[in-house]
Amino acid sequence: MKEQLTALEVSQKRLEAIQELVVRISQDVRLPLESMRKTIDLLVAEHGAGNLKTYITIIDDNLSRIEKKIVQLKELKTDKTVTYVKDIRMFDLSE
Repeated sequence: MKEQLTALEVSQKRLEAIQELVVRISQDVRLPLESMRKTIDLLVAEHGAGNLKTYITIIDDNLSRIEKKIVQLKELKTDKTVTYVKDIRMFDLSE
């Protein structure tokens, strides 16, 4: 029971650290992402039907994925880290 309590405390501390990090990172990337979104919207309006449509769509899809992952990280309520390789852990943001 003591091991379970310790594991729960570690998980809670990890979640708190993740939440702090996400807040700082999201503040740092908010303006660049907003600028990218505006630029992509302009490109779609100007070149959405032209030769650049494929590339603009790829950029737009990737930007949307980044925005979605940031939202998922901000809404993280449980420790969703998983072992990746050996002692390396990563966030599991799959749905």
